[in-house]
Amino acid sequence: MGRAIVMVGATSAIAIASARRYAGQGARFLLVARETSAIEPVKQELLKLGATSVDIFTLDFGSSSALGRIAPRAFETLGEVDVVYLAHGLLGQLHRAEESAQQIEELIWVNFTSIPIILAPFIPYFEKRRTGLIIALSSIAGERGKERLLVYSAAKSGLTTYLSGLRNRLYKSGVAVLTVKPGPVKSRMTAAIKQSPLLVPPEKIARSIDVAVRLGLNETYSPWYWRWIILVVRSIPECLFKRVNGW
Repeated sequence: MGRAIVMVGATSAIAIASARRYAGQGARFLLVARETSAIEPVKQELLKLGATSVDIFTLDFGSSSALGRIAPRAFETLGEVDVVYLAHGLLGQLHRAEESAQQIEELIWVNFTSIPIILAPFIPYFEKRRTGLIIALSSIAGERGKERLLVYSAAKSGLTTYLSGLRNRLYKSGVAVLTVKPGPVKSRMTAAIKQSPLLVPPEKIARSIDVAVRLGLNETYSPWYWRWIILVVRSIPECLFKRVNGW
């Protein structure tokens, strides 16, 4: 029987691309999303591709009590959990998010705060089993403050730091935590942004995630060249970086 996978934000382009790959291995899924109408076609596709079972759980991501129901539902439907895959996120509007308190709260909540809340029940479970895998999508935007996505980049930076600490905690239990740092991806989230030659299809990100899991990596930049681009960006002194436009 394939792995039991909880996929949160299952309508994201990267999550769907990864789910297709897992389905061919006979995985069992709990797909967590905001709307049934959006996730139902994904369920049907995964079953056709070979998934052993696919269950759907829709909820309001803005409520901590709702997020707390994900783990109980996962254990109820899957019996056990091998992988927690966190792909939900909110990009916000360029230059506008910091103008509204509500938007600021929503961006930080969705992109950062919700992750520890969702994972809280799974952490002791994995520690007790002494096995498990957590995959979470952060972003290259979290590597250094980004003018055009100010709050989003700050939230992703917080997420990356949290995952690093979680990896430190779970290492002794044999539980893997993979931080995925994609560059811009062709998806609904980036549809409103001016197109760039650096935009890549989600299937490419999904392949790199598979490779990172097989190699036991702690984090992966996807595509690979972003590691070197970010190395350059992070090496720029702050007195110069603050003058850079367009990052």
